[in-house]
Amino acid sequence: AGALAFVGLVNLERVGVGVVRDRVGEGWSPSRGRKQFFPLLNFLGNVRPGGPTGLNGSLSAYARRASEPGLAIVISDLLDPAGYEAGLRALRERRFDIHVIHLLSPQETNPLFGGDLRLVDAETGEVRELSFDGEAHRSYRQRLHAFLERAEEFCRANEINYHQLVTDMPLEAFVLKELKGMLLA
Repeated sequence: AGALAFVGLVNLERVGVGVVRDRVGEGWSPSRGRKQFFPLLNFLGNVRPGGPTGLNGSLSAYARRASEPGLAIVISDLLDPAGYEAGLRALRERRFDIHVIHLLSPQETNPLFGGDLRLVDAETGEVRELSFDGEAHRSYRQRLHAFLERAEEFCRANEINYHQLVTDMPLEAFVLKELKGMLLA
């Protein structure tokens, strides 16, 4: 988010940031100019993860509240039980140029653990106990593949730019490979 904001700020674009939880809570007001970069980084550095996420409601509310459309970059794992589609559609209906950066951890794409596990949801605190054997691993991979495919197909069908980012990819490689066209537009 900081790297993308920097590009906007040095090009004298207005840049704002909203942190989505169950609604768009914390925010950094739209500002222009290079001098705003360090205050923005400070804001981003103080954001702490936690709590449920409400993408549909938050993005829809933002779309209704925005005075004019612009570039909207949604950085998310898209793992909201209520979905993300209605929120992205709301932005699209208001004519935002939308880019979804779908974040995945290396552990999500290739889990290296197995056996009997006790998993704790980082956002809700919900605990699940399960056995992760070969069959569960295959099923997980199939479900993950289907989830990623659905997200990309939804975005393509709704003229939303979709980018996957596994968090162990160097930021420079991602920006040069995936976002070069967006940043130069």
